[in-house]
Amino acid sequence: MNLPIPALEARITAPSETREKARILVVDDDDYFRGREETVLNRASYRTMGAADGEEALAPLRTGDFDLVLTDWNMPKLDGVGLIRALRAAGNRIPLIMISSSVITGRDLPDDIRSEVAVALPKDADASQILAGVAQASHALLPPPAAPLGSPVRVPFERGLPGT
Repeated sequence: MNLPIPALEARITAPSETREKARILVVDDDDYFRGREETVLNRASYRTMGAADGEEALAPLRTGDFDLVLTDWNMPKLDGVGLIRALRAAGNRIPLIMISSSVITGRDLPDDIRSEVAVALPKDADASQILAGVAQASHALLPPPAAPLGSPVRVPFERGLPGT
C-alpha cells in the first residue's frame, strides 16, 4: 500500500550525516548486553550513552541531543514499551530500535507500539545486524530525499531486518 507521509508536527532529531556525529542512547538493564551494544556502536564511530532502564533514560532524552534510541523491552522501573509511550506522549519523535529476547519481529510488539519502532532486533543480534538496524532506523521517520513532498512513499508492514 502506498501512503503519503504526513508532515511531522513533533520534533524529530534528524540523524547526522556522518556517523562520527551520531549520538545513540543505549537503554538496557543488563550490563553485559548494554556494554556489548555500546562497544559495537563505538567501534563504528557512533557516540553512545548508556542507561540501565527507561526511567534512567528519560532525563538524558529531555536534555541531550540524541539521534536514535536503542532500547531493551524488559527492564525494571520503566520498560522499553513504557519508555516509548512516554517519549511519544511528550512529542519526541526520535527513531527507535527495540532489542529484546522477547522480540523477534515487529509483529511481536504491542499494537500501539508497533508503528513507533523502526527496527526490532533479537537480543542476540550480532554486530552487523545492530549496525544495519541503526542505519535503517536512522532514516525510518524521515521521507526519502528523492521523494518530493506529498509523494506517496512505500511503507513496509514488517519493521524488522530481512532474515530475522
